[in-house]
Amino acid sequence: MKPKVYELRSKFELGSLPKIADFIEKNITRLGCKDRQVIHDVLLAVDEASSNLIKHSKAKLKKDYFVIQLHCPTPTCIQTKIIDFTEPFSFEAHPILTPSLSVEEQLKHGWGIGLLKTITENATYCTFKTKNILTFFKYFNPQGDPHEHSRTKSK
Repeated sequence: MKPKVYELRSKFELGSLPKIADFIEKNITRLGCKDRQVIHDVLLAVDEASSNLIKHSKAKLKKDYFVIQLHCPTPTCIQTKIIDFTEPFSFEAHPILTPSLSVEEQLKHGWGIGLLKTITENATYCTFKTKNILTFFKYFNPQGDPHEHSRTKSK
């Protein structure tokens, strides 16, 4: 059986960000993820990538929308794809954020893509003739955050 894929088509408008966040939160839980930290990380990564697309791609649009897809290739993994139809950018030029990078080096390329690479696993950006696909993964415990019970109990 083919895994369920949830898909949202979004306009290039900052006003679309709340709708995108609702889509992510609603469907990531449908896919079996209950871990609040994983949900937060995926929300942050998608918000960052979507914001970058909206802010930096308007002059280069081939289509007036981009697509966000969520699915679970395994029972413990969320795969997120953001598909756009704009001019590609240099994904590899944005380093993973580490304490060894100077603030100047981090600011040279911006924080967003480096943050996305830091909080997700296996982030890739592929360019094709008519589209670009940003893909990243986030692994989770299907029972939820293993520390959730101990945190709420100690409050």
